[in-house]
Amino acid sequence: MDELRHALLALLFVLSACTVRERVAYEDCVRSRCSPGHGSCRQIGEDPDAGLVGARVCTRPCTSDDECPSDERTGRPGRCVSLADGDHCLPTCESPYECSAPLACDASLGACVPEL
Repeated sequence: MDELRHALLALLFVLSACTVRERVAYEDCVRSRCSPGHGSCRQIGEDPDAGLVGARVCTRPCTSDDECPSDERTGRPGRCVSLADGDHCLPTCESPYECSAPLACDASLGACVPEL
């Protein structure tokens, strides 16, 4: 059963044309290999009423920016971002090139948020 799940996951990524970095980040998340202090793999940004499906990312709930760790890849500080389903620690960004799918840079928030 695990082999079937892995094969289906591989097919999904081939069809979606994800980059290797995006694929590794997603697989780490779904296999619960989030870095210590970065929380667990969660579906965030989901809002059925608005038609938003959200994204699965390594994150944790928060109440302030002080609770959010720095992004390991960029070294940029984390930010506590309010989404439809609650507040989550997400990486900060200044340009679209600083976020990995399934996240995109929202310049108004200065953070990587689930792509719409």
